[in-house]
Amino acid sequence: MRFEKVQKTATIGALFVLIYTLIAATGDAAAKHIAQDYSAPQLFAFSGGMVALFSFILGTKGKGLSGLKTKCKGAMALRSLATVISAVLYFFAFRELSLAEVFIFIGIMPILAALMTPRVLNEAADRNAWLALGFGFMGVLWLFPEGLSGVTRGHGIAFAASLSGVVSMVMARFIGRQENNPMALLFYPHILMFLVMSFALPFVYKTMPISDLLVAGLYSALLFAGRYFLVRALSMAPAHVVMPIMNFQFLWMVLLGMGIFAESPTLNIYIGASIVILSCTKLVLDAGKPASVKIGAQHRIDAPRSGRLKWPRSKSLSRNRRNLMRSGYRSQIAHRSIPR
Repeated sequence: MRFEKVQKTATIGALFVLIYTLIAATGDAAAKHIAQDYSAPQLFAFSGGMVALFSFILGTKGKGLSGLKTKCKGAMALRSLATVISAVLYFFAFRELSLAEVFIFIGIMPILAALMTPRVLNEAADRNAWLALGFGFMGVLWLFPEGLSGVTRGHGIAFAASLSGVVSMVMARFIGRQENNPMALLFYPHILMFLVMSFALPFVYKTMPISDLLVAGLYSALLFAGRYFLVRALSMAPAHVVMPIMNFQFLWMVLLGMGIFAESPTLNIYIGASIVILSCTKLVLDAGKPASVKIGAQHRIDAPRSGRLKWPRSKSLSRNRRNLMRSGYRSQIAHRSIPR
């Protein structure tokens, strides 16, 4: 009965991930639409303020300001700064690349995170992580069938956006190990985004018609909803279930790109995305495998430095051997004491 409940919870979590991928892809499409005609400060001052407001309301509900307190001030500051940098860089990447191309750089983020965590979280990166990274970069190289001469500024921006996004993710995980306060993880990065972009807003502001204002509002709502569904999904389903399903975002981005922006990805983009998805999925599935059961001390074979195998001895065996040695010693004494 308990197993069925856990299985049901994981299934609901997986469904939440699927919903998140659709929300995230739709939000990216909204950001790409706004990026064509408006500056980054105009979008992010609006969306950052909205998400900060939503997270403030939910974070302080029934708790007051203590609901947004954090013990990890330095890590939270670094996460907030990395989140702002990543969002701005993705904004410019969407201006120059198709949605499907940007996804390939989003797809290698879990691999980059697996290599960054040893330094920050003391989580060892094994051979599988390095192999996944190698295959992931092979997938990225498929974006340039004509060679490195095809690398554009947009590709560099997208990679930098993914790298700063990984810093934000790793800091979120670091903070999450110290405290359970998801709304604080949303509030501080977005209030910083709102404040920074508000300073630049007067210099770049452009009047928005109702239609574009609605798109910006949709982006803000999707950004918050996506984060909420992802947090819920990660609390209900294990990471090795969540991460492969997140790759469905590529499908949504291709469909939205074709339907809204008339983008038709070429074969090399499909091949590159497939390699990235497979490498990421392999990495996450390997991480999700249960650790091999260690052999108990009673049945373990020790290998001393001499290279010889030393079989363990149970307490009863050791006791019997000591008794035999004692009896043998007594026999020797008795033998020596016999007059000849």
